[in-house]
This record gives sequence, C-alpha cells and structure tokens, in this order.
Amino acid sequence: MAEQTIWRFEDRLAEHVTLTIPPSAEVLGIRTHRRRRRDIEVWVRLNPEDPPEPRVLVAVGTGHPVPDDVGRFVGSVFFGDGDAFAFHFFEVGRAEEVASDG
Repeated sequence: MAEQTIWRFEDRLAEHVTLTIPPSAEVLGIRTHRRRRRDIEVWVRLNPEDPPEPRVLVAVGTGHPVPDDVGRFVGSVFFGDGDAFAFHFFEVGRAEEVASDG
C-alpha cells in the first residue's frame, strides 16, 4: 500500500474546476497561481495508487448566492489590482453527480 502524498494541480479560474483525483483524496487548499494570475493552484493529499475520478470544485464570488449543494469549503483566491475580487471554493462532488444535477 502506497503512502499518501501531497500533489499540486493547476487550472484556470472557472465557476467549476474539475480535478481528476481518487475518491478518498482530500483537498487541502487553493490559491492564486504564483506566476499566472488568472490561474489557480490546488493542493491535494492522496494515495497515488488509488484510481482517480473527476471531482468538481465550485467557485462562489463574494456577495453571490452560495448553492445549496456545496460541500466543504477548501479556500479562497483573490484576483485583480489590490485583490479586488475574491472567489471562495467548495467541494461539490463527483463530476457525473454535478452534471446530472444541472
């Protein structure tokens, strides 16, 4: 059995961000990308031997309604001059569950 490790994923800022990670993986945090200010970095603790599946994070802007079906809060990212815009990310589940709800 492999030990859990921490991996970093990169993606574009979007309302829905899909990560291909094992079901047992834990999203540890999220931040604005160090060099590409319109991208994000996500840190995940996972067992690399476990089979991955698509999981979705949803971004909610400050002052916007929070969907009823969001799960655990995983972090906030800030964009713009003086960090004018904040987006708060929540886990919402496996990709096929999110697609069937829409």
